[in-house]
Amino acid sequence: MNVFNPYCLTLIFIFSVAAKASVLEYPETEDDMARAMLALDYEDVPKNYSFQNANQSYDLPEGWAIFHKENARKLLFYINGADTFSKVNAVAIDYDSDSQLIFSYVDSGYVDASDWDRLDPDLLMEGIIESTFEANKTRVSNGVPKLEVKGWITEPTYDPTRDIAFYVIEAESAGESILNSVALKLGREGFTNITHVTDAGSPQEAADSLLAKLDDHSFDAGFLYADYEQGNKMAGFGLASLVALTAGSKNGKGVAAGLMATLLIFAKKLWFIIFLPFVFLWEKIKQKLGSK
Repeated sequence: MNVFNPYCLTLIFIFSVAAKASVLEYPETEDDMARAMLALDYEDVPKNYSFQNANQSYDLPEGWAIFHKENARKLLFYINGADTFSKVNAVAIDYDSDSQLIFSYVDSGYVDASDWDRLDPDLLMEGIIESTFEANKTRVSNGVPKLEVKGWITEPTYDPTRDIAFYVIEAESAGESILNSVALKLGREGFTNITHVTDAGSPQEAADSLLAKLDDHSFDAGFLYADYEQGNKMAGFGLASLVALTAGSKNGKGVAAGLMATLLIFAKKLWFIIFLPFVFLWEKIKQKLGSK
């Protein structure tokens, strides 16, 4: 276990919720922020890392660092100025390519994909934009730039051969374009949201990169989507509804109306929205650390 060298940080997005998580306080000054970032622990040995209580693991490549559970949660909180989400399992960062992966697992039960044709991408995007507008109020209160969602780069797509739903959203903040590539990887007892964060230099490259990195992530034997057996716990909602909710659609826009009553029961567990990257804050911290 090491003490994190913050110069390795780049763009990162936030994601995930837990009702009983400890309350975090946002650093008041740039010096306080620098100290908080330096206190975070991480690991950078290239090996297979298991995720606590999630029945899955990730093969960390050479040149990457990984933050687990509470350290991952704190990292994302400091970057984004809000602590709405805390079910994150890990954040992995590539030192060289400005690439980050955020992993969050929800033990929702088996998610049936038979409702996929009921997803409305246009209505879903309306809900995402509305949710982001609401989240901007928290960002501004903590001195973090607003985020504007531009639209789909890749509309939600389901790949039944890999048991994933996938989409890419473009956003903008402080004049900088950002890509948020997301895969929902299905398992027997729930799903993992894997978010890849890059700048908007190459949308297709960003999408291809996330799909390639999914091969380094795996559910344990017996917990794959294909391991489902009759009588296993069911999620109570389908994949289309899950995509709408995890994408951050306000009030479930894009979901079939008849499913909303069930979804609202899980909303606090599954409500994920796009958050700002780290770069806007990091320049200030570098100036403080560089002077010392």
